[in-house]
Amino acid sequence: MKRAFLLSFVLLGSALTPLGVLASRATAGSPPNTYLTAWTPQDSESQGGKLIAYRWDGHGGHYTGASVPWPKPLVSEAGDSVKIFFEKVEPPVTYGMDAPGYLNLTIFSKVNRRGVPRDRGLRLDCTAEPSEMDTERLCLLTPGEHEGVPGWNLHLDWPREPDKHYYISAFGLWSFPGNEAPQDDDASWLFHLAVRD
Repeated sequence: MKRAFLLSFVLLGSALTPLGVLASRATAGSPPNTYLTAWTPQDSESQGGKLIAYRWDGHGGHYTGASVPWPKPLVSEAGDSVKIFFEKVEPPVTYGMDAPGYLNLTIFSKVNRRGVPRDRGLRLDCTAEPSEMDTERLCLLTPGEHEGVPGWNLHLDWPREPDKHYYISAFGLWSFPGNEAPQDDDASWLFHLAVRD
Protein backbone atom coordinates (compact mmCIF):
# COMPACT_ATOMS: atom_id res chain seq x y z
CA MET A 1 0.00 0.00 0.00
CA LYS A 2 2.88 2.34 0.88
CA ARG A 3 4.48 1.84 -2.54
CA ALA A 4 1.17 2.54 -4.28
CA PHE A 5 0.93 5.81 -2.37
CA LEU A 6 4.48 6.75 -3.32
CA LEU A 7 3.82 6.17 -7.00
CA SER A 8 0.68 8.29 -6.78
CA PHE A 9 2.81 11.00 -5.19
CA VAL A 10 5.25 10.77 -8.13
CA LEU A 11 2.33 11.39 -10.50
CA LEU A 12 1.09 14.47 -8.66
CA GLY A 13 4.54 15.82 -7.87
CA SER A 14 5.79 15.48 -11.45
CA ALA A 15 3.83 18.58 -12.42
CA LEU A 16 6.38 20.67 -10.52
CA THR A 17 9.48 19.43 -12.36
CA PRO A 18 10.87 20.91 -15.59
CA LEU A 19 11.77 17.88 -17.72
CA GLY A 20 9.33 16.20 -20.10
CA VAL A 21 10.86 12.73 -20.32
CA LEU A 22 10.44 9.24 -18.94
CA ALA A 23 13.72 8.66 -17.14
CA SER A 24 14.53 4.96 -17.58
CA ARG A 25 17.10 2.27 -18.32
CA ALA A 26 16.76 -0.37 -21.01
CA THR A 27 16.08 -3.84 -19.61
CA ALA A 28 15.01 -7.22 -20.96
CA GLY A 29 12.16 -7.38 -18.45
CA SER A 30 9.65 -4.57 -18.75
CA PRO A 31 6.19 -3.60 -17.49
CA PRO A 32 3.30 -4.99 -19.52
CA ASN A 33 1.61 -3.05 -22.29
CA THR A 34 -1.83 -1.92 -21.19
CA TYR A 35 -4.99 -0.96 -23.09
CA LEU A 36 -8.18 0.79 -22.07
CA THR A 37 -11.09 -0.60 -24.09
CA ALA A 38 -14.70 0.53 -24.43
CA TRP A 39 -16.88 -1.94 -26.31
CA THR A 40 -20.29 -3.17 -27.28
CA PRO A 41 -21.09 -6.41 -29.17
CA GLN A 42 -21.03 -4.33 -32.37
CA ASP A 43 -17.92 -2.21 -31.88
CA SER A 44 -14.85 -1.61 -29.73
CA GLU A 45 -12.18 1.07 -29.37
CA SER A 46 -8.97 0.94 -27.36
CA GLN A 47 -6.30 3.29 -26.01
CA GLY A 48 -2.75 2.38 -25.02
CA GLY A 49 -1.96 3.19 -21.40
CA LYS A 50 0.65 5.88 -20.71
CA LEU A 51 3.45 4.38 -18.56
CA ILE A 52 4.54 7.05 -16.06
CA ALA A 53 6.49 5.18 -13.36
CA TYR A 54 7.93 1.72 -12.83
CA ARG A 55 10.39 -0.44 -10.92
CA TRP A 56 10.97 -3.58 -12.92
CA ASP A 57 13.68 -6.25 -13.12
CA GLY A 58 16.05 -4.15 -11.03
CA HIS A 59 15.55 -0.99 -13.10
CA GLY A 60 13.24 1.94 -12.75
CA GLY A 61 11.99 5.16 -14.24
CA HIS A 62 9.40 7.86 -13.74
CA TYR A 63 7.90 10.70 -15.72
CA THR A 64 9.32 14.11 -14.79
CA GLY A 65 7.30 16.42 -17.02
CA ALA A 66 5.95 19.89 -16.32
CA SER A 67 2.39 18.58 -16.69
CA VAL A 68 0.61 15.28 -16.18
CA PRO A 69 0.68 13.43 -19.56
CA TRP A 70 -2.90 12.15 -19.84
CA PRO A 71 -3.48 10.44 -23.21
CA LYS A 72 -5.97 11.84 -25.69
CA PRO A 73 -9.43 10.68 -24.62
CA LEU A 74 -10.94 7.41 -25.69
CA VAL A 75 -14.52 8.41 -26.62
CA SER A 76 -17.24 6.05 -25.46
CA GLU A 77 -20.96 5.80 -24.81
CA ALA A 78 -22.35 5.82 -21.27
CA GLY A 79 -23.51 2.20 -21.63
CA ASP A 80 -20.28 0.77 -23.07
CA SER A 81 -18.43 -1.96 -21.20
CA VAL A 82 -15.05 -0.64 -20.10
CA LYS A 83 -11.97 -2.66 -19.19
CA ILE A 84 -8.20 -2.35 -18.87
CA PHE A 85 -6.07 -5.13 -20.38
CA PHE A 86 -2.65 -6.06 -18.97
CA GLU A 87 -0.49 -7.82 -21.56
CA LYS A 88 1.28 -10.28 -19.28
CA VAL A 89 0.78 -14.00 -18.66
CA GLU A 90 1.33 -13.66 -14.92
CA PRO A 91 -1.52 -11.94 -13.03
CA PRO A 92 -0.91 -8.85 -10.90
CA VAL A 93 -1.33 -8.99 -7.15
CA THR A 94 -4.93 -8.22 -6.21
CA TYR A 95 -6.93 -7.12 -3.17
CA GLY A 96 -6.91 -9.57 -0.26
CA MET A 97 -3.50 -11.10 -1.04
CA ASP A 98 -0.65 -10.80 1.47
CA ALA A 99 1.46 -8.20 -0.32
CA PRO A 100 2.75 -4.66 0.30
CA GLY A 101 0.64 -3.31 -2.55
CA TYR A 102 -1.88 -4.49 -5.11
CA LEU A 103 -3.66 -3.53 -8.32
CA ASN A 104 -5.78 -0.42 -7.79
CA LEU A 105 -7.16 2.58 -9.66
CA THR A 106 -7.99 6.17 -8.87
CA ILE A 107 -10.50 7.86 -11.17
CA PHE A 108 -10.51 11.66 -11.30
CA SER A 109 -13.16 13.85 -12.96
CA LYS A 110 -11.45 17.24 -12.71
CA VAL A 111 -7.93 18.34 -13.69
CA ASN A 112 -6.35 21.77 -14.07
CA ARG A 113 -4.63 23.15 -17.19
CA ARG A 114 -1.51 21.13 -16.47
CA GLY A 115 -3.47 17.95 -15.95
CA VAL A 116 -3.07 17.85 -12.16
CA PRO A 117 -6.20 16.34 -10.52
CA ARG A 118 -8.42 18.83 -8.70
CA ASP A 119 -10.61 16.29 -6.89
CA ARG A 120 -9.75 13.46 -4.48
CA GLY A 121 -10.83 10.84 -7.00
CA LEU A 122 -12.68 7.55 -6.70
CA ARG A 123 -10.47 4.70 -5.43
CA LEU A 124 -11.19 1.24 -6.86
CA ASP A 125 -9.44 -1.89 -5.60
CA CYS A 126 -9.23 -5.01 -7.73
CA THR A 127 -9.90 -8.67 -6.99
CA ALA A 128 -9.69 -11.97 -8.85
CA GLU A 129 -12.37 -13.54 -6.62
CA PRO A 130 -15.98 -13.07 -7.83
CA SER A 131 -17.21 -13.96 -4.33
CA GLU A 132 -15.71 -10.71 -3.05
CA MET A 133 -17.72 -8.59 -5.51
CA ASP A 134 -20.11 -7.30 -2.86
CA THR A 135 -18.94 -3.72 -2.94
CA GLU A 136 -18.92 -1.04 -5.60
CA ARG A 137 -15.31 -0.24 -4.66
CA LEU A 138 -14.03 -3.55 -6.09
CA CYS A 139 -13.58 -4.45 -9.77
CA LEU A 140 -12.96 -7.93 -11.16
CA LEU A 141 -9.79 -9.26 -12.83
CA THR A 142 -10.23 -12.17 -15.28
CA PRO A 143 -8.05 -13.94 -17.87
CA GLY A 144 -8.43 -12.49 -21.36
CA GLU A 145 -6.67 -11.44 -24.54
CA HIS A 146 -6.13 -8.37 -26.69
CA GLU A 147 -5.68 -8.86 -30.43
CA GLY A 148 -4.80 -12.51 -29.82
CA VAL A 149 -2.26 -11.84 -27.05
CA PRO A 150 -3.04 -13.41 -23.65
CA GLY A 151 -3.18 -11.40 -20.47
CA TRP A 152 -5.65 -10.10 -17.89
CA ASN A 153 -8.80 -7.98 -18.18
CA LEU A 154 -9.80 -5.61 -15.41
CA HIS A 155 -13.53 -4.91 -15.71
CA LEU A 156 -14.48 -1.38 -14.67
CA ASP A 157 -17.97 -0.55 -13.48
CA TRP A 158 -18.59 2.85 -11.94
CA PRO A 159 -21.34 5.44 -12.60
CA ARG A 160 -20.37 7.34 -15.76
CA GLU A 161 -22.16 10.50 -16.82
CA PRO A 162 -22.64 11.74 -20.42
CA ASP A 163 -20.50 14.64 -21.63
CA LYS A 164 -17.85 14.07 -18.98
CA HIS A 165 -14.15 13.12 -18.90
CA TYR A 166 -12.58 10.59 -16.54
CA TYR A 167 -8.85 10.48 -15.81
CA ILE A 168 -7.69 7.06 -14.60
CA SER A 169 -4.46 6.42 -12.71
CA ALA A 170 -3.60 2.71 -12.33
CA PHE A 171 -0.99 1.04 -10.13
CA GLY A 172 -0.06 -2.64 -10.55
CA LEU A 173 2.24 -4.94 -8.59
CA TRP A 174 3.61 -8.28 -9.79
CA SER A 175 5.34 -10.72 -7.43
CA PHE A 176 7.73 -13.29 -8.93
CA PRO A 177 9.55 -16.16 -7.14
CA GLY A 178 13.18 -15.38 -6.38
CA ASN A 179 16.20 -17.30 -5.12
CA GLU A 180 15.78 -16.13 -1.53
CA ALA A 181 12.66 -13.95 -1.56
CA PRO A 182 9.94 -12.97 -4.03
CA GLN A 183 10.86 -10.20 -6.46
CA ASP A 184 8.23 -7.47 -6.62
CA ASP A 185 7.91 -5.38 -9.78
CA ASP A 186 5.45 -2.51 -10.11
CA ALA A 187 4.29 0.13 -12.57
CA SER A 188 1.81 2.99 -12.93
CA TRP A 189 -0.17 4.04 -16.03
CA LEU A 190 -2.56 6.80 -17.07
CA PHE A 191 -5.75 6.46 -19.11
CA HIS A 192 -8.33 9.00 -20.28
CA LEU A 193 -11.97 8.18 -21.01
CA ALA A 194 -14.56 10.62 -22.40
CA VAL A 195 -18.27 9.80 -22.36
CA ARG A 196 -20.21 11.10 -25.36
CA ASP A 197 -23.24 13.30 -24.72
